[in-house]
Amino acid sequence: IEEGYYGTWLDDYGNVQSAWIGLRYEYAGMFIYNDTDDDGIMDVSSSGSGGEATHYFIPTRVGGITFTSPGAAYGNSEKHGAMRLPFDAEVTFGAEYTDINGTVIPFIGYSYWDWWSGVPTGEDFNDFDHRPTDVYIDNIMFLVHFQGNDTAIPLTENVSLTQASIKIDQHIGDWDVDYPGGRSVLTNRSLSVNWYVFADTYMDWQVEANGTAVDNNAIIESIAYEMKIANYKFAEIKMGETYLWGKNLTAPYEIASQTVPLGTFQSVYVSESSDKTVSGWAFSSTMYFLSVGFPHWDGYYVYNDPETIVYPGQNTNVEDNNPPIITNVYVIPENPDVGDDVKLRFEAWDEESGLKSVIVHFRIQGEEEWQTATVTQIGDRFFEAELGTFQSEVWVEFEIIAEDYAGYQAVYTGGFGVGGAGPGPAGPGGLLEEMPILLIVGGLLAVIVVIMAFIIARRRRKQNKF
Repeated sequence: IEEGYYGTWLDDYGNVQSAWIGLRYEYAGMFIYNDTDDDGIMDVSSSGSGGEATHYFIPTRVGGITFTSPGAAYGNSEKHGAMRLPFDAEVTFGAEYTDINGTVIPFIGYSYWDWWSGVPTGEDFNDFDHRPTDVYIDNIMFLVHFQGNDTAIPLTENVSLTQASIKIDQHIGDWDVDYPGGRSVLTNRSLSVNWYVFADTYMDWQVEANGTAVDNNAIIESIAYEMKIANYKFAEIKMGETYLWGKNLTAPYEIASQTVPLGTFQSVYVSESSDKTVSGWAFSSTMYFLSVGFPHWDGYYVYNDPETIVYPGQNTNVEDNNPPIITNVYVIPENPDVGDDVKLRFEAWDEESGLKSVIVHFRIQGEEEWQTATVTQIGDRFFEAELGTFQSEVWVEFEIIAEDYAGYQAVYTGGFGVGGAGPGPAGPGGLLEEMPILLIVGGLLAVIVVIMAFIIARRRRKQNKF
């Protein structure tokens, strides 16, 4: 999951500062641990051996995947495009994996690559704790709920913050083990579901827990973590206080939340002889790994819902008092007929803060709902929007919305006929009827990357403030 937004804060002299923040967090695997001291926390070393962690899980095969797309709840099943929703609308998306086969590999000083690229020595390899073992999980689900909150958090008289929440329903299903006794070998063992977090910004940042800066090679127990630039909290991660346990559903159980050393993941995921990694991402010295621990587990399903809250501000560094420019709009083909594949081609740019996004909406005249076109940048300033085919002689209305990084928008509206159709009484008078609108977009500038990109909302500020 990735989110991009401007952070805004006051420096030591009371001046407003801002910087772009790219926040990323991603599933980083599962560990099995044996909580021998009964404190709920997984004691683990940077070397990957000598602690309470006994195994790490590597998936090898998935029987099926079911995706929940962001538009599903709103009747939009398109695989590409954008949607316009109220600022506080909830957007749900995610994936469920079923019939997962994998291997649990013991933490005994060998990385994943050591087991298959060489000949491990020094162990008997004759039981569950000393050799890789095949396992089966009936399902794993990560369902994301994104929602903005348009209540302003004042910073100064003219500058404010907003907030948005991403809550993840994580469900790890029932396990079976290819070992004598099956799942019983997991009795009295605990499970850790791990995530990494990383911020891409030119400013110095840190993670804090319980009011203290966290070393990413240390184990720190905390139920929540704050990501900060100086005194500005640009994100907060709440791991969730309780979880449901499939073996006993009579009451929720308390999770165990902690950081896990960066070196632990490097020791088991990265090859010592090359730069190969079993993970889908490259390691960085500024990554932090957070763990949700389920002390009561025994191989039965568990569920909890950690949450990340971000606090977007505004870009106050850009000297930009003008909206983007949209020009040279034309239809391909010039006079489309019924059944033709229709495109819009146009130029859009912003010389000051730069162009942040371009969206194209269209509809047949008389319809209430706008459709969103797939927009592709085909040159430095040139864009092309796919409108598809029309099966009858109709008048088509469209709007092009271009937004810059200072928050200004320009909107260009027009229309064209298919099969020689003309506009109705309420339709626009022709293709190049321009109606620029200058808007300031405040609040959330979030980007969520899953398989498709959706622009969630925009908040408008009045022109007379500028």
